[in-house]
This record gives sequence, C-alpha cells and structure tokens, in this order.
Amino acid sequence: MNMMKKGYTLVELLGVIALLSVIFLITGVLITQSLKNAKEKAILKQNDMLKNSLSLWASSHNPLEGMEYHITLSQLKNEGLVDSDIKNPNTKVNLANDIVLKVKSTDGVLSYEIDSTGSCTGDYSQIPKLTFDDVVFVEIKTTYTDVKAVSDVSVTSSGSVNTNQLGTNYITYTATKNGYCNKGIKNVVVVDTTAPVLSFSDLTISLSQVNTYNYLTGVTATDNSGVAPTITYKKTFPAVKGTHSVEYTAEDASGNIVIKHRKVVVN
Repeated sequence: MNMMKKGYTLVELLGVIALLSVIFLITGVLITQSLKNAKEKAILKQNDMLKNSLSLWASSHNPLEGMEYHITLSQLKNEGLVDSDIKNPNTKVNLANDIVLKVKSTDGVLSYEIDSTGSCTGDYSQIPKLTFDDVVFVEIKTTYTDVKAVSDVSVTSSGSVNTNQLGTNYITYTATKNGYCNKGIKNVVVVDTTAPVLSFSDLTISLSQVNTYNYLTGVTATDNSGVAPTITYKKTFPAVKGTHSVEYTAEDASGNIVIKHRKVVVN
C-alpha cells in the first residue's frame, strides 16, 4: 500500500514562518548590538591612544597644580605624538585637526578630556602650519603682550588674557590656506612667583608681657595676588630682660615665602 506524505497545514507553515521571523529578529538585534559594541570599543581605544599622546605632551609641559591646559590635535601632530593621518576608526574619515584635548592637574594627578568636535578636516599635509609656544607664563598684575603664531599665510587670533587673576587663559590661532583651515591654542598661564611683603616695626614690651603678648600685633603682609598671605611666627626667647628676636614667615597662596626677624626689647 502506498503511503501518502502528509503536507504541512497552513497553520504549521505560519508557525514556522513566525518562528523564523523571531530567530531573524533576535539575530539581527544581536548583530546590530555587536557592531555597535565594536564601534564603541574602537572609539574608546582611539581615545585611550589620544590620552596617552596627551600624557606625553603634558610630561614636557608640566601643568601647574589646579591649571587646565588646552591644545588641538594639530599641535600633537606637530610634535609627532600622533599619526598625521589619524582617522575615525568607524568612518575612516580624518579626525578634525582642531579637536580640542584638555589636561588638568589636581593634587598631582593628571586628568584628560577630549572634545571630538572640530571643523578643520583637511589632511595634515594640506593645512597651513602654525608655529608658537604652546604654554607661556606671565606674572600676575603685569601687562601681557602676545607674540602671535607664525605661518606662511595670514593668522587671526581670538581670546584674551586677564593678568589680574591666577589661572590659564586661552588664545586660539586660526590660519586658512587653499580652503583648508588649521587651529592651535596657546595657554597663557598667569602665575604668582613673587614673595609677599612682610611689614612690622621693632617692638618694646615689659618683662611681664613676654609669655602673654600677641606677637602678631602690628605685623602685616600683602601679596600681589590680592589674597592675604598666612603669617606665622616663632618665639624662642625666655622671659628675661634684654634684646631678643622673633622670626616671622608669610606665605601666599602660590607657596611663595618670605622670612623676617623682628627685634623685641624686653625691659
């Protein structure tokens, strides 16, 4: 007797189609997520590479405590710290030469930040080169005159420097050649390297006052930063009549110190 093959019913076919659809959907989601993860890992890997390059740059410029320095990707290329044709690992398009990279020193530890936006996307070989000092220092409460970046084309600059306040100021230079732009950032760091001014006059006190007198009376200290320095003193002489000395120390917020001795006559 011939056996007749039983065909699939419509319901069974629909069930198989539905099952395959679910499998394809899950597979598609997994593939999409896998590709996304791969792209994210590629970006993270590149960012780590950029931070390592920025660390090398920072090691030769020694960011001051609490100060944040900015440079562009072009400046890292100038010093040979990254490939001149570095590209986005996902799009394979050159990273913009004016991407801003930031480094800051906090309690002796450096932290890094990358601003991935930029508009100067030409090949490094095509952009005009800018030559200037990445970091310069200026004393607080003095006049700063900028020495503009040098290039083989016209250079414009933006930004200002406030020498009345400690901190980092940023001047951005821009140059364009044959439609390709380049940008660089100069860090103008306002510092205080001047010791405070410590003032007092000679002191005459009685024998009974030697151990109770407030030896900070009549002592003043000023600093060019405008912030009052910390004043301390050392009194080591005993309660005996005669001419003695008290050592005073004034220290400003930048760690500058002045030490002076005050004549104290005990009668």
